[in-house]
Amino acid sequence: MPKFIHELSDAKALFETLGAEKNVLPLVIEKDYWVMHCLWGLQQKGFEFELKGGTSLSKGWRCIDRFSEDIDIRFEPSEGLNLTGEKRAHIEARFEFYDAVAKEIEIPGIAVERNRAFDDAKARNGGVSLKFDSYFNPLPELKPEVLLEIGFVRTAPNEPKDFSSWALERTLQANVDVIDNRARAVKCFNPEYTFVDNSKRFAKGSVSIGIGTKTETVHASLCGITMISTSCWSSSG
Repeated sequence: MPKFIHELSDAKALFETLGAEKNVLPLVIEKDYWVMHCLWGLQQKGFEFELKGGTSLSKGWRCIDRFSEDIDIRFEPSEGLNLTGEKRAHIEARFEFYDAVAKEIEIPGIAVERNRAFDDAKARNGGVSLKFDSYFNPLPELKPEVLLEIGFVRTAPNEPKDFSSWALERTLQANVDVIDNRARAVKCFNPEYTFVDNSKRFAKGSVSIGIGTKTETVHASLCGITMISTSCWSSSG
C-alpha cells in the first residue's frame, strides 16, 4: 500500500535534501508539502472553496516568487447565512459557521483546532489551525501549522489551478510509489483583481499613514501591488 510522503521513513532526509538544493530551510520545504496536503484533504472531504491571497498567487498562479504559509480561503457559506450583517445574531451565526467548518475537517496526519486569535470582532474572518507533527524544531518566524484564514471577501472571477509541492514532485520523478495528494483544480482568484483590490486598500489607507497600525497595512498592500504588477505583467510588453 502506498503511503503519504510524511509517513515515509526518509521524509526528513527528503526535506533536508531539497532545502539544501534550493537554499531554503527544510522547514519551508516541509510546510510547502503540508499546504498542498491540507488543500487535498479539504477536497477529499467534499468542501467547496476558493482561494485568494499569497498562497493562491504563489502556488496556484505561480505569479509571485514568495513562500506563503497560510491559506486565505472562502468556503461556500451555508444557506441563509448573512455575510455582512452587524446585528448580534448575524455575527454569532458567522462564528458558528467557522466553528462548524472546523468540526467537519478531517485530514490524515492533521490535528484540527479552531483558532480564535485570528477572528475579527464582527466575524468577518475566522481562523482554523491545521497542525502537523514536524520533523524539525520550530522557528518563531514559521508557524507549526497551516492556518486557514476563512472569510467571505470576493474570490470571483477565478480559475482552477493545480497545487503540488517540491517534495511530491521530486518523489514522483524518482518513481517512488506514494499517494498522489496534489490538490487539483483549486479555484484561485484572478491576480489582476487582486491588484485592483490591493490598490483600493492602499488608497483607503494612504490617508491615515502613520496613525496606529495603518502604516503596516498600507505597506503590505503596496508590496502586494508591486509584486503582482512586476511578476504577472512584466513580460506582457
